[in-house]
Formats: sequence, structure tokens, C-alpha cells
Amino acid sequence: MQRELSSQIGELLAYVRENVPYYAGIPIPSTEADLSGLPILERADIQRAGRSLQSLSGDPDGWLATSTSGTTGEPLTVFFDSPPQALEIRLIRRLAERLGIGGSPGILHLTLHAPGPSRAMVSPWGDGNVLTRWNLARLWQLDDRAFAERLERAVAGRILTAKPSVFGLLADRLGDRGTSAPGVVLMSGETCPPDLRRKIEERFHCPVSSLYTMAEVGIVATECPAAAYAYHCEQESCHIEILDGDVLVTPLTNRAMPLIRYRSGDRARWLEGGCRCDRAAPVFELTSARSPRHLLTADGGLVSIGTFMKAMISLPVDRISLAQQGAGQVRIDYQARTPLTESDRERAAAPLRSALGLGTRVSFHRHEAAAFPLADGRPVHPAGTAVPLGPSLEDLSSWLESWCAEHSLTPQAVILTGSVLEPVFRTRFSDVDLTLVTDDPPEAWTGPVRLIRRHLPALRVMITSERDSVARSPLATCRLICEGTPLLGSLPAFAWPASRALATEGVHWCQTAADTLWHQFTDPDTATADTLATAYLAHKVIVNACRYRHVVFEDRQTRAASVLAAELDPAESPATEAIEVACEHRPPPPECAASLRYLTAARAIALTVAAELGDYLTGTNAEDFP
Repeated sequence: MQRELSSQIGELLAYVRENVPYYAGIPIPSTEADLSGLPILERADIQRAGRSLQSLSGDPDGWLATSTSGTTGEPLTVFFDSPPQALEIRLIRRLAERLGIGGSPGILHLTLHAPGPSRAMVSPWGDGNVLTRWNLARLWQLDDRAFAERLERAVAGRILTAKPSVFGLLADRLGDRGTSAPGVVLMSGETCPPDLRRKIEERFHCPVSSLYTMAEVGIVATECPAAAYAYHCEQESCHIEILDGDVLVTPLTNRAMPLIRYRSGDRARWLEGGCRCDRAAPVFELTSARSPRHLLTADGGLVSIGTFMKAMISLPVDRISLAQQGAGQVRIDYQARTPLTESDRERAAAPLRSALGLGTRVSFHRHEAAAFPLADGRPVHPAGTAVPLGPSLEDLSSWLESWCAEHSLTPQAVILTGSVLEPVFRTRFSDVDLTLVTDDPPEAWTGPVRLIRRHLPALRVMITSERDSVARSPLATCRLICEGTPLLGSLPAFAWPASRALATEGVHWCQTAADTLWHQFTDPDTATADTLATAYLAHKVIVNACRYRHVVFEDRQTRAASVLAAELDPAESPATEAIEVACEHRPPPPECAASLRYLTAARAIALTVAAELGDYLTGTNAEDFP
């Protein structure tokens, strides 16, 4: 193994000398396995190096960009080519096999922060594995029984990976009953205290082990099945040094952005006596590791700082960090040649306000050099199991009241409708639907609405008055009556639209929706498009078509839960699957044909409702309906 390792390091060093500008002229050690004469790569070095750490060889279009979780408050983006990605899957499978899980059960990675999308794919490396990432934030909104049923159905027999804090929250939510469905639980990304590990083992009733991973590297080591917290070096993946307690890692297979002697920020020590298993790879234990940080919400809850990293790394900066400066205040420090524009600042601040409270004050501080304040400490494993999807009703109401007062705006009422009121049916594509009731013309509100949407981009703002609401959209009026929750003012006494007006609008809406779905269905790119987005399109058509049918033939109710319970057969079908996938109550399927199934099912429902409403309009019994 040592000869093989030396050869890998020698090949890597020869490659970076020729292809990576940052390492041009790097000396080749006489003994390749001894890298002690080479400089240590710090996190700040990666920030400063920028593109010079990327290879001039290879196809960047095929690289995977991975961002660190921002554990320290400063995210990094690292690029990977295919070999390290394929190796990561093999290492996970090998560890599962050591724990008694053979075959191809599929790897399911669980996350629990609202922004991250769910995805699934068949492994492109020909190993037959199904790779899935499932964000549980929306499943979390279900009642305990429905939550446990859907979770158990999805995880049955699978290899589960997640942070220990996510498994801990799942264990708390499942309670003493737990679940016996998974094949194996593999933790990574955080340290796991012994008491938390015991709870996870008790609730999941399956083998539990750990991976020592870094987003900027991949899998560094895997836990020894014979000794908890003892990690075997994965020498096919990385060369590991422990220098004065600091972990230095050199990934061996990534040619897109090689990192030589990267100081991870973790600390460890070698276990000289080895362990009780039959693996010959060196073994070590972590003595300390980077801990995840959290920001406080307005009501004292905790949100992982990693939730905001996608927005942060999209900014035109060389380095950036987040820190809390008390309740309702977040400081963003960044290094850039020029100050951030107003639109960039709003792009960074909007997700912070949405998650932490709409009144959160965000300050920006530019630095010429990389000098950042120390990170504040927050609990590693937050207590409680609430997982908010966005601002609460109370937060929206208080913020709107102060915002309107600050800008001297006096609408008759501000009314909330839609999925914000039904978190179970809220998708990641859902808007926050607000209706401003005013006698002013819509043009008078153009400026204020632009300002308010800049503060909260997910807003969709409609303008109406008591006298013209029915003329604009009968179904929208029904929804204001059935769902309308006043945030400011009171709900006006809207008149319920005539059934003929609803049916007429419904026929046109359903036929237009069916045409749209047909266009999407025949698009050659649909089969490979984002399954989640296609499921949402189908979900939207199904729910609205069912609303039209329900208010014309059945009952004066427009909330999605009530309408679907009455109009849609609960048995498993492409329509129910589309709704569950769109709401992320189940992980998306990996096969490309799923998107086509969802569109076909939604189109059939839209055409059926259009035909029923058309028959009603032309039928002799139309006068029997109010």
C-alpha cells in the first residue's frame, strides 16, 4: 500500500506542476510520501488563489462545483471532476458492506434546511446505484403519523447519510417508536457526542457508523466497525498528515482543483496501537473538529449558517463571512475590490430576513485585506424540532404594519392567501400571495410594490378593490373569501361569484393549462428536466383544476387540503405522486419518465374538468345552480 500511495502522490505532484498555475514550479520531494517540505494550504490561501488553483486541463463544463457549508462562517467553492465523485460512492458502499448491507440498496442523503432542493439520479458511473438527496423541511410540516409513514416508506432498506444533528432531530421527531426501516445510518459533516449517537442507535434500529468528510475534499476516512470514533484513512482517496495535532489533507484523485496539504481546521491524533479489525490502513481519532454555527431567529430559534451559503457565494466577492451581533442583527464581512451594489446587498439580505425575521437588520462591511471578526459560538445540536419554511404570519403582519407606516401607505386591507397558510402544501416554488385592497389604481402602487418585493422577493402582490374583484377573477375572489387572512385591516365583504362565471373562467383556465402541459410534454428536453419543477407544474394544474370543479359542483372551499381530499382519489397514482414529489413529501424518482407521467396525469385532470364545466354551461340543468 505504501508503494501505491507514493506513486499516487508522485503522479499528483507532477500533474499540478504542469497544469495548475498555483503550483507551478512546486518541488517534487525525493520521497513522494513525505510532503513535509511543501507549504501548507490554508483556507485563506484558497480564497485568495481563486482560479489559479483550478486545472488548465480537463473540461470545466463537466466539473461539479461544491460549496462548503460555511461552518466557520466563510464558505469555499471547490471543483471536482468525475473520479473523486465515483470514488465517494464506492467508499460509502464498502463501509455499508462491512456493516452487513450488500446489494444496491440506494444511497439517500437527508437534509433539513429549506433552501436545498431534493434530487435523484442513477449513478452515471455504471455501478447501478440510485443517488438521492431528500430535503425533509417540507415533510416536517406533516402531522407525526403521516410524517413517520412517509419517512419509513422512503428510507426502507436504504443507506442513509446525513449530519448527526439531522439524525438527532429525526430521532426526536420519531420518538420512542423510532423506525426499523433503514439498512444503515452513516453520519458525516459534524462531530457526534456519545449521548446523541446512543439516541440515534436506539431510534433507528440499524447499524450506525460515521464518515469523516470535508466538502472541499470528499471522504477522508471511515469509522472502524470495531471501534466507535476510530477512523481508518481511506488511502485511495486522500493522503493524511497530522502535524502538531492539525489534520492536513491531500486529496489524491481530484484533478479539477487539487489541494496539497490542506489544513482542515480539525485536530486529531494517531492511534498507534491500531484497532481490533483486520484493516491495515492507519487509524486515528479526532480530538476536535469544526462545529456548525447557527443564527438566531426573531423568536429565539436556530437556523444553520449553511442555509445561507448558496446566496453568499453567488456574490462578486473574494471572501465573505457571517456573524450575529445580537437578536435581529447580522453582520456580513466581505473582501472585494469594489463595494457590493444595492442589488447584491438585497440578494444577500433577502434570505436572511426570510429565515430569521423580516425585521432583521443586515449590515455590510468591506475589507481590503482578509481580516474578519471571530465567529460567535452557537449550539452544535439545537434543541427543538420546529423547521420553519419562511416568515411566520406574525412576522409578516408586524413587518407589513411597520413598513406601511414608515412609507405612509394606507391600504384598506392586506390579505394573505395560498400555501403560506397551509405549510403542508407549500413547495419551494410557492409564492407568498398578498392582495392589497385599495381604491387606488394599480399604477399608484407600482413603486411601493417594487420596494416591498425587493425586501422579500418571494412576494406576489395583487391589487384589487371591493367593486372590481369579481370582474378580475371569480376564483381569486372565492379564494379571498375562503382563505383570506388579513394581515392589515379587515376582510371586505366580497360577494361570492356566480357559478356560471366560475365555470366560464374554469373552462378557459383548464384548457389553457392543458395546452401548456402539452407544450411541455412535447418539449424534447422535458424528459431530462428538473423532476421537482415539472412535478410542481403538474401539482399547480391539478390543485387549481380541482378548485374550479369543487366551487362549481361541491362546496364553497378553496384550501388545497380540503379540495384535494374531496376531488382526488387518495390511492397511489401519477397525480398523487406528482403532488407528493412537488411538496417533497417523498424523494423524487430517478427515472426520466417520471416528469412525463406527471404532465400526462395533470393534463388529463385539466381536460376532464374543462369538459365537465363545459357540459354544465351548456346543460339544461345549469339554472339549478346558483
